[in-house]
Amino acid sequence: MTALALVDLQPIEDEPRILDVRLAERLGFANPRQIRELIKRNIHDLERYGAVSCRTTLLDRPQGGTVEVQEYWLNEGQAIRVCSRSDTEFAEVATHEVITIFLAYRRGQLPARRQSKLLDVLENGFQIIRGEFHDVRGEIKGVRDSLEEHKKDTSVRFDKIENVIYLKNKKPPFSADDWEMWRQVILLDGGGIDPSGSGQKLLDEDGNWLPNVHGDHFNREQPGATNGWPVPDSINQALREFNFRESKRHWFKVFQDKLNLRFPDGTMKKKKNTFIGKVGSKAPRTMNHPDQESFL
Repeated sequence: MTALALVDLQPIEDEPRILDVRLAERLGFANPRQIRELIKRNIHDLERYGAVSCRTTLLDRPQGGTVEVQEYWLNEGQAIRVCSRSDTEFAEVATHEVITIFLAYRRGQLPARRQSKLLDVLENGFQIIRGEFHDVRGEIKGVRDSLEEHKKDTSVRFDKIENVIYLKNKKPPFSADDWEMWRQVILLDGGGIDPSGSGQKLLDEDGNWLPNVHGDHFNREQPGATNGWPVPDSINQALREFNFRESKRHWFKVFQDKLNLRFPDGTMKKKKNTFIGKVGSKAPRTMNHPDQESFL
């Protein structure tokens, strides 16, 4: 049964108020919620000191679930009247504490710890909002600048959100030739397995791309096939984290070395309709990545 303090007051309807059950605890009620019956019986008397603030809240039930209950927030006059009507041995000391904390509140004597905590919360909130605004403004500028740079490039469809994201990050989309060079390296040198070392398959038995493949721009500052590699979607997400990306740098170099051996000049030397796949298999419907339409 702790003494009442300034932290027990909350500004509601433009004046400080105290919760009914908190006052009941200080008055020594065995069941603090019984104070609400006292308030209901004396509601007209309490309304002489202003409107009684009544709110609906959810209370957890011991057997599970919740139940709606009405709680009362009392102003100074109402709290004093409830103390005088309670007829408990702690009524006098509770009345003194009520008067003391409401008086301190009016004088602006908020506890230093509460003031400091409130200021910290406000400052942190302001910093977060300012940082978010700065990031959004920077992203908008990046998109605008990239669109200006690429507005004459008719090979990019700006109605595709994927292209806008790539341009915003200054990462050009991979071409169909890039995907085909990757496919041949993975099929002939990697057994259709993810070059990042995850062990996941990227190609089916006929040499077609599986639907979980994503083109990752490993070297973000460079365009073309030597800029990236095909990896599973899960790996692509993880590569956004710096340490994980660095741990895959060796795997990326091995893949690029194999790519350079098969395509020294970084371009397709074979005809566009050339298909390399499983022996005896039919050519796939498309030699490119299944999602390539979103990049073209």
